[in-house]
Amino acid sequence: MSDKYYMTWEEAQARASRYKGGACYGIPRGGLYVAAMLGKATDNIQEAEYIVDDITDSGKTAERWLTLYPDKKFFSLVDKTTVADSKLGWVVFPWEAADNEHSPTDAVRRLLEYIGEDCNREGLLKTPQRVVKAYDEMLDGYTSNIDALFTTFDGEGRDQIIAVKDISFVSMCEHHMLPFTGLAHVAYLPVNKVIGASKIPRLVAAFAHRLQIQERLTEQVASTLMDKLQPAGVAVIIQATHECMRCRGIKCATSKLVTSVMLGEFRNDVNTKQEVLALLGIIK
Repeated sequence: MSDKYYMTWEEAQARASRYKGGACYGIPRGGLYVAAMLGKATDNIQEAEYIVDDITDSGKTAERWLTLYPDKKFFSLVDKTTVADSKLGWVVFPWEAADNEHSPTDAVRRLLEYIGEDCNREGLLKTPQRVVKAYDEMLDGYTSNIDALFTTFDGEGRDQIIAVKDISFVSMCEHHMLPFTGLAHVAYLPVNKVIGASKIPRLVAAFAHRLQIQERLTEQVASTLMDKLQPAGVAVIIQATHECMRCRGIKCATSKLVTSVMLGEFRNDVNTKQEVLALLGIIK
């Protein structure tokens, strides 16, 4: 995300002073604040000379409203279609800064308006809150305590490959913020210590629940196991289906992306690599 630009009340008032029109109708939610600042607000859009909003991003919201009401004019405090305002980052208006917990829901409302929806229709009234709650759950990996997963049992597991296969996961592609889902297969060859079996799926989830690309996810799981346990070898193989390939772009519904990282003996010793691949069911 671009840097945040925190607008002060003084700047908001200065920008509002540019308005030279008569009665105005504020687009919920940010436009309501602007209409109130202008002191010419009306709840009846038919009586308004202007439709006002807090920000113009692409101009699509203004275009939609002016198509519905072609006799009106449009005004916003920030207009990113202009050269000066295009240099601003993510604008945090003073009424948003006073209540930070509303900022993510405001972002969802802006997105709904961008695609042409009416945020005030019954089915969408709680959608911004639901989206933020869903993102909190799906992207909780940023707050995961990786170190806490590595309570080890010393002197166990030597001379045997430890593998957990078919670990289901859901992650979020950082390029389009669409999910990719699949199975992770993880194995390691202990030297002096092992961890509880359930900790490996938890490790996968901790890294999967972030904005990701599959290649990085595979590497992070492998390198973390190698660093924390210092085993003789680590193998991580991930097979996943990406919604950004299924529902947009190439629109290929059947493809899977397969990534693998082999470290230590699993990379350097052919027989050990063959053994772990057979154990994980990759080869027969």
